[in-house]
Amino acid sequence: MLSPYLLGLRGPGRYVPGAGEGDGGFQEPPSVTVIAGGDVTINGKVKPGAFGKFVYPLAIVAGGRKYTILYDPDFSGLAQQGKLAMVGFGLKSGNDFHIVGLRGNGSTGLTDYKVYGTNPNGWNKDTGHTVSAGSTPANGTQAGPNWIQIEFSTDGTTYTLRTSANGTTWTDEYTGSTPTPFTDADGVPTFGVALWFNNADAGPFSVVISQFADAAAATAWTPASDANLHIWHKGSSLTGSNGSSVSTWVDSSGHSYDSTGGNGVTLDTTGLNSINVVNSPGASSPGMNIANVLSGLTEAAIYAVVKATTDPPGVSSNSGGWSFTGSGDYTSVGNHYPFTDGVVYDGFGSTTRKTTGNPTVALTTWHIVSMHSKSASYEMWINGTLHYSTGINTVGWAGVGAARLFHGQATSYFDGKVAEVFLMSNFGDTTSRQKAEGYLAHRFAITSVLASGHPYKTTPP
Repeated sequence: MLSPYLLGLRGPGRYVPGAGEGDGGFQEPPSVTVIAGGDVTINGKVKPGAFGKFVYPLAIVAGGRKYTILYDPDFSGLAQQGKLAMVGFGLKSGNDFHIVGLRGNGSTGLTDYKVYGTNPNGWNKDTGHTVSAGSTPANGTQAGPNWIQIEFSTDGTTYTLRTSANGTTWTDEYTGSTPTPFTDADGVPTFGVALWFNNADAGPFSVVISQFADAAAATAWTPASDANLHIWHKGSSLTGSNGSSVSTWVDSSGHSYDSTGGNGVTLDTTGLNSINVVNSPGASSPGMNIANVLSGLTEAAIYAVVKATTDPPGVSSNSGGWSFTGSGDYTSVGNHYPFTDGVVYDGFGSTTRKTTGNPTVALTTWHIVSMHSKSASYEMWINGTLHYSTGINTVGWAGVGAARLFHGQATSYFDGKVAEVFLMSNFGDTTSRQKAEGYLAHRFAITSVLASGHPYKTTPP
């Protein structure tokens, strides 16, 4: 949620800026006033045939910080009603500007975003204006109110521009640009809300800024952000040539719970999103042992990015899963992902194996799966959608001291690939589960598998 960080210009601790700074493109230079309630309004009149640029300082700019504004434009008095006007964030030093924000598309609405800067070749960024809309317009309307946000990298050399329809869910519009003509944002004397007007848009205008936030940039969520992280196996931790044997998969949780044994498990350097993955061939006993990690746990959740080589019809073997389980002890009844009937059978952290059903997702595509076990509750989620749940569950762990990856039963071995897998020592609530899903989806560039309503569909946690 963004709202706890909003300062609101009328709130305590607000930054009290000085006068704005513009160029010669105005018949009446913009004036800034604080209106009733503390909102800031900018009024001015654009000169006919001139490009107008104006930056009103709102904060001392710094790398590693995130700035957000909510604004209401009134461009009804302009010759083209602001169809080419832009409101955004600006950096200014002397006669040099860099402005990025929401700009009219020339007809209706504010569906484009545009980047400007000054360099020796004229009023542009790099070798020309950067503009984008296409099939996915930016969030914003001609009438407003509109939310926009800029977040600078720690060193101030790049930034990300975001838009939002509600101030809570954000869409990355433009990222990675150096704020030309400046080497970085740090030290630029004037930073704040910026206005830009096309030379065909003459007349009076008004922009009201009703909320402003200056906050430390968010730290990206990883499994290590969760105090309950118990085991963390990453394909990116593996090195070697394509097809080489994986005899040890190092635990990155800090607990040193390495998986060992290999027995046919190999490295696939073709990977997923340029990250190495492991391949389990479904034969030759490809199990990996993880010793002494589950004793004492009363609940747990496991997350993985995975795909099976085959999925019924046509599956040729009883594909195994993992034996972090009570019922799926690999010496007796097995876990299958999937079985020859297409059904996933799993008893993660349970004394009873669950018949979870045939997933609607093709298991032969890369997907995110998680299993959760605690007393009187078991759940399986695929791509953030609940696949199976039951309130009948007793927690249990098979072969404590001999848990296994890629091995679901004495003659059933997982046939497929795994990019990353981590285990938490708690069941996990909705927020923690969705953060884990969002992290994996963005890390491996498979955000398309998440439902449109997932909170981390477009922005990583």
